[in-house]
Amino acid sequence: MNDKERNTKTVGMFYDDNIYGYYEKYTDGKFINKGEYIDIVKVHEEYYDNGNIRIKGDYVLDTFTGNVTVYYEDGSIKYQGEFRNGAAHGKGTRYYDETGIKQYKGDFENGNYNGMGKYYDESGNLVYEGEFKSGNYHGTGKCYYESGNLMYEGDFINGKYYGMGKYYDEVGNLVYEGEHVNGKRHGTGKYYDELGQVKYDGKWSNDKYIE
Repeated sequence: MNDKERNTKTVGMFYDDNIYGYYEKYTDGKFINKGEYIDIVKVHEEYYDNGNIRIKGDYVLDTFTGNVTVYYEDGSIKYQGEFRNGAAHGKGTRYYDETGIKQYKGDFENGNYNGMGKYYDESGNLVYEGEFKSGNYHGTGKCYYESGNLMYEGDFINGKYYGMGKYYDEVGNLVYEGEHVNGKRHGTGKYYDELGQVKYDGKWSNDKYIE
C-alpha cells in the first residue's frame, strides 16, 4: 500500500484492504514506525530520527489511547502510564531526562498534572503532595523541605499558599497557622516563637502583623 503524496509504504498483514496484525511503515524508504493491529486496538511504536524509540503503546482510531510509554531522544523514559486521545490522561508517572528520577506521579488530564499527585525535585526528594489543577498546586496539599521535613500544609491556589494553612521551620516547629493570600500571611493568624509560645495573634496583611 502506497501513499503517493507522502511516498509512504506500509508493509504487513491486511484484511479487506485494512491493516490487521503486524505492520511497518516507511517514508522515502526510511523506517518511521511499526505496530500490531487487532480490531480497533493496536500496539504502535514511533521513532526519533536517530532510530531510538519515541513512543509506544495502545493505539485506537489512529491516536494513542490506553497504556503508553514515552521516551526522551536518548532512550530514557519520559512518561509511563495512561493516555487518552494522544495525551497523558489518567494515572501516570513522568521522569526527568537521562537520570530516570521520578518528577511526578499521580493524575493527569489532557497532558497536565490534574488531580492527586506527588512532585519531586531532580534529586528525587518529595517537594509536594496533594491536589493539582492545570499543572499547579491547587487545593489541599503539603510542601516539604529538602530534608523531608514538612514545610507547609493547607490550601493552595495556582501554586501559592491561599486560604488556611500551617507553616513550619526546618526542624518541625510550628511558625504560623492561619490565613494566606498569594503566598503571604494575610487575614487572621497566629505566629509562634522558638519555644512554641504564641507571639502574635490577630490580623495580618502582606506578611505583616497589623493588630
